[in-house]
Amino acid sequence: MTKSITKFSRPALGIIASVFAFAAGQAWAAGPYLGGPSIMKISQVGKFSGGNLTPVTAVKVLSKAPGSAELAQHVLVAANGKITYSVTPTVSGTHSLRIVDSAGKQLAATQFIVQ
Repeated sequence: MTKSITKFSRPALGIIASVFAFAAGQAWAAGPYLGGPSIMKISQVGKFSGGNLTPVTAVKVLSKAPGSAELAQHVLVAANGKITYSVTPTVSGTHSLRIVDSAGKQLAATQFIVQ
């Protein structure tokens, strides 16, 4: 008694196709991001980039070093929805960067450690 492989493969193929469609949808719907180096040294220039932002809008990049107030810099998002931002830390510890919109809503954030 033999059973057709096709009979058992159809459900598996349907599940695989559904997983791929879901993954593609998730990638398409990705939100804003901000990334760069995770570990830096004092006085080392770190280049950070953000994306999936609303093109040609003003955002603020908020930077926070240990023991200091959060500093804001206005940045214009490029037509492709991306920004770049450089940081040159002067103190060690955990630093944070955040992108916020004009209403102050956080769009993306990251942290890095300075040794």
